[in-house]
Amino acid sequence: MTNKLEKPLAVVMWSGGYDSTLLIAKLLREGRRVMALTFVNNAQSREQRIKEEAARDELTPILKSLYPNGFEHYSMTVPCTDLPATYDKYIGHDKSDTNEAYQSTLVSDQRNCQPVLWLGTLAMYLPYIPNDSEIMFSYISTDRTLVNLSHIEAVISNMADILDKNVVVRFPLRRYLKSSVLHELYDISPKLFEACVSCEYPSLSYRKQCRICGCCIAVRNAIINLSTATGVPNTGHNSVWPKYLRRWFGLELVESTSPEDKIDISESVEEKEDSERVL
Repeated sequence: MTNKLEKPLAVVMWSGGYDSTLLIAKLLREGRRVMALTFVNNAQSREQRIKEEAARDELTPILKSLYPNGFEHYSMTVPCTDLPATYDKYIGHDKSDTNEAYQSTLVSDQRNCQPVLWLGTLAMYLPYIPNDSEIMFSYISTDRTLVNLSHIEAVISNMADILDKNVVVRFPLRRYLKSSVLHELYDISPKLFEACVSCEYPSLSYRKQCRICGCCIAVRNAIINLSTATGVPNTGHNSVWPKYLRRWFGLELVESTSPEDKIDISESVEEKEDSERVL
C-alpha cells in the first residue's frame, strides 16, 4: 500500500546545466524521488551533444554519491523532426494565436524552440510516467520561456487527458536569478557546480565556456554579481567566485585605489584573442 505521506515522484527535464541540476539536487536533498529525463537529437551539433552527455555522465555519479537513493536518469535518442511532430499531436484542436506563435519559433528562433523539443520529449516519456507525478521545468526568472508557461501547462494537460494520466506541472525556480542558482548549487556541492555545462557554442575545444554565447554571458554576469556582492554568504572579494571568473572567463576583479573604492572588470589578453579568433 502506498504511504499517503510520501511525496509524489518529481519528473525533471534535465539538460546537465546549472538550473536543472540545481532543481534535481534540491529535490533529492528534500528526500524526494527524482526521475531525470533527457533527449538526444540532431537539433544540436554533434559537439554540443557530446558536451552535454559528458556533463550528465559526470553529474550522475556525483548526485548518486550525495543522495544514494531516489535518483533515476533516462535518456532517449530521437530525431529532431519527431519531437515537434509529437508535440503537434498534443496541442489540441485549439489553433489559437498563442499556439501558432509558439510553433513559429521552431523556424524563427532555435532558443525559443527548446521548450517545444522538451514537450515533444515529454510526450514520448509520458506513457511510462506514474500517475500523480509532478513534472518540473527549471526555467528561471530571466528565461524568455516564462511568457509561455500557461501554454506549456495546457499542452501537458492535453497530453495527460489523451493518455488518461493524472500529473501536475510545476516551475519551482521561476523566481530565481542566475546568480541565486549558481550560489545555491555551489553551496550544495562544488563538484556539481563544476561539472555542469551550459555553453551553447558548438565546439569541443570549449569544455566549459566559449565566453561569447548567451548562456556564457549570463553565467559570467552572474559570477560578477556574486563576486562584487556585499552581505551575501560565501561571496565577496575573498570568495570562490573571482577564481571562476578568472579561470573560465579570463577576467580579473581589480579594486580601485580611488576613494570610491570601485571594482572594475578587466578583460584579459587571452579573452580578446579568443573573441577575435571566434568572430
